[in-house]
Amino acid sequence: MGTQNRHNAEGHARPRAAWIVVAGAVLLLAMGAAWWMASPHPNHLPLGEESFEDRARRAQANGPALSLSNGPHQATALTPAEQEQALRADQLRTAKELVAAFPGSDDAVYLLGLVHHEQGNTEAAIKLWQRSLELDASRADANDSLGHVLLLRDEYQGAEEHFRKALVIDPTLATANGRLASALIHQGKMREAAAILEKAQSLNAEGHRLLGETYQHLEEFQKAKASYTKAIALNADLTEAHYGLSRVLNRLGEQEPANHYFQTFSALRARAEQRGRVGRANYDTMTITKQSVAQTL
Repeated sequence: MGTQNRHNAEGHARPRAAWIVVAGAVLLLAMGAAWWMASPHPNHLPLGEESFEDRARRAQANGPALSLSNGPHQATALTPAEQEQALRADQLRTAKELVAAFPGSDDAVYLLGLVHHEQGNTEAAIKLWQRSLELDASRADANDSLGHVLLLRDEYQGAEEHFRKALVIDPTLATANGRLASALIHQGKMREAAAILEKAQSLNAEGHRLLGETYQHLEEFQKAKASYTKAIALNADLTEAHYGLSRVLNRLGEQEPANHYFQTFSALRARAEQRGRVGRANYDTMTITKQSVAQTL
């Protein structure tokens, strides 16, 4: 959920409700119970045949879960896929229980939306974030989250509206600034996008890359060159920045450095494709889920 402060209707910062700290702790405990399922417990007695759901429930109460292969004396740990399923179920159950305990809390509703989104249920996440805004219209984070979903769906005008609302509430929200610029670029509003990025208090590598892209479309090639160069200085593996800089240098007639950056772009792209192939061959769902949950909290 990040550490940003919430703002009330008058624009004054107010801290998150104290219960949200408890919510994070409960989610972490649920995650720990699910992750522990991966290891057999030395003191656990062999059990009879049981369903995955029964094993997952037992894991929550007693620690690890065991599954049977060919008999009551051949116990093994849950598979990574089963571990992931149990973790996600625990995460979602805990978030739902928080909403049930605090039905009028916009924080609880927003958190449940984040969990649904991280688990791929975008429609449920949208409804919950909309509900959180009904409970508290001053949520910059909910507007930012809704805008991001619309941006990924190529619904750029709707995304722009939500990002602008988020920035009215919290002008320092860096994610909304960058995403708003991206939505504007996709609508061809290059000058507006450039103005937003130029006024940003600080830009990360992707922000400088976006600014370089806007200048490139505006045919302000020296500015584009400077922005792409800053992006690469911050993140030398930012593939798109190398490609953009190679095109800009071509337009400036700087052929030798243009070729250099294009070759770097090609090498980075090939490396990314290789990582993708390796990742698909060795797909570790538990690691991905742990990272997803950590970002949520």
